[in-house]
Amino acid sequence: MRRLATCAVFLSTLAPSVALAGHWVLVGAEGAAPDRRHFYAEFDRVSPRYDSEAEGGDQAMMEAAARSRNMGAYLDARRIMRVRVIQVLEKPEAPDTIEYQVTIRCSGRQFRIDAATAWHRNAQSQNLGGTAWTPVADNWTDRVRLIACEPDRLNKAVAAAQKSGRQDPLARLGLVYVGDMVIGGELSNVTWANFWKDGRRPAYSSIYTPAEREARRRQALAELKKAEAEFDAKAIQVQQDLEMQKKIDRALGSTNEKYLREMQGTAGWSEEKVVAYWGRPHSATEADGILRFDYHFQDTVTEAAPVTDNVMGCQNGVCGKVGESVRYEMRSRVVTCRRTLFLKPGGTEPGRRLYDFQISCG
Repeated sequence: MRRLATCAVFLSTLAPSVALAGHWVLVGAEGAAPDRRHFYAEFDRVSPRYDSEAEGGDQAMMEAAARSRNMGAYLDARRIMRVRVIQVLEKPEAPDTIEYQVTIRCSGRQFRIDAATAWHRNAQSQNLGGTAWTPVADNWTDRVRLIACEPDRLNKAVAAAQKSGRQDPLARLGLVYVGDMVIGGELSNVTWANFWKDGRRPAYSSIYTPAEREARRRQALAELKKAEAEFDAKAIQVQQDLEMQKKIDRALGSTNEKYLREMQGTAGWSEEKVVAYWGRPHSATEADGILRFDYHFQDTVTEAAPVTDNVMGCQNGVCGKVGESVRYEMRSRVVTCRRTLFLKPGGTEPGRRLYDFQISCG
């Protein structure tokens, strides 16, 4: 990305803002006047999810993950990140802005445009469709990949920029912070006011009355709020899946492995699904919005138990024990177990969802 003037004035806004406002950074600057193009990414609204299309949907993917040797690694390889990107165009005959829903596959350094909408200067919009998976290049797509896949590196630069009041920490990553805004179309104003002062901004026209323009603006805000809520809910679900799987992976190999395996793929289950699978709990309690189900059960466990045998022998006319040998016998015993499930609100559906568990046997 070519060198750009520092916009220090924006750094003062690099702080929590209104609920719908996202923070934006410049990730790419291409072309020369009068055909310049700037790309911006909303870096604080990255939405994680799973790429389940090739598996036949979410349910099929989770079933395949449960059958895999390492469910955590299986899911990590299919985790993708969605980032909102807006392109501002200078050329008069081009759209004013194009909004992209960009999905990044971190493990394969690939990107895909799921949707693209062009916004023209006459207030008309146009659906441009999407693209297939493509390798990330040394351009704005690589900066979007950094935002999606290297959050620790990005957050460190953001913290340093806030502390120093300078853009340098972000600039070293190829980023320029430009502010927080609710409507992405505001980025066109930011671009012309700060980066393209030497250019001549094309005229705008509208086929809509002021009342119609206001109605469209309100509709866009409502749709944005709805989409944001859906993305946030999906992000919560993905995080719960990963946290539960990490807990299972850490515990596998223990004496309770059989029961831990039963928990794979259960993150996000509703109360109804939990009861349908395990039956009604022996006790249910609620505290601070978290519902706790306790199940008590017995099972027969077969284990290999060591048995020491004496090795007898005779030497110089004297017979007796000359050593020991160890062999293993399979023995069965009855164990009493306790399964505790924790459910709380969250995810893409209403109601409480399974997010954590405890299992012990003795």
